[in-house]
Amino acid sequence: MATIGKTALVVDDDPHSLFYTQRGLLKLGFASVFTAHSGKEALRLIQQHKVDVVLADWSMPEMSGIDLLGVLRSGSTVQSIPVILVTGEQRADMVKEALELRLSGYIVKPFSYAKLMETVIRVLEQHEEEGTKEGDDIGGLLTNQ
Repeated sequence: MATIGKTALVVDDDPHSLFYTQRGLLKLGFASVFTAHSGKEALRLIQQHKVDVVLADWSMPEMSGIDLLGVLRSGSTVQSIPVILVTGEQRADMVKEALELRLSGYIVKPFSYAKLMETVIRVLEQHEEEGTKEGDDIGGLLTNQ
């Protein structure tokens, strides 16, 4: 499975969402799942640990998920990390902005474990197959299942 031996980073300012997502990723087979309450904290963790995928809430104080995505895409050593944004928003302009920054996936809150599993596995498999190519077509991911 694409998640075995991998490390994930979950970034969310909501403790409940952070716990639910972390628990779901561990259940999915990730070797370790780091958590951060802000984009700034996430950047510190990424500098300290090898991270295979980032799941970040779009709306957070200090540094939003989209701002975190922008910083990661501009960094030479971490720009290929797959990033999945998690949000309660489904506005087309927001999705377009994220796609321009080579977003790997998108999940709308509230989401099920099945949707989390489907999206994370798809993103990791595409990342492995395509090397460092990002900006995958995320059509169809804007529904809650």
